[in-house]
Amino acid sequence: MIRSLLKAIRLVAQRPGAGHTRTDLSDLPLKFRPVFSYLIVYDPERQPIEIVRVLRGARNVERALSQHN
Repeated sequence: MIRSLLKAIRLVAQRPGAGHTRTDLSDLPLKFRPVFSYLIVYDPERQPIEIVRVLRGARNVERALSQHN
């Protein structure tokens, strides 16, 4: 699991456009990359990209991200 997460993080670091936007979860310009039952949440506009959170998909993602602001 950790290897898969690290591989996905390296991918989004090299290709910030690889994730998807989720306007239903955040008004911020964040992107999301699923890995199994987890979501890597990152800011593709930062250089280097900023990994905001790695969240289990079963959590209330919208609430967890609102606490980031």
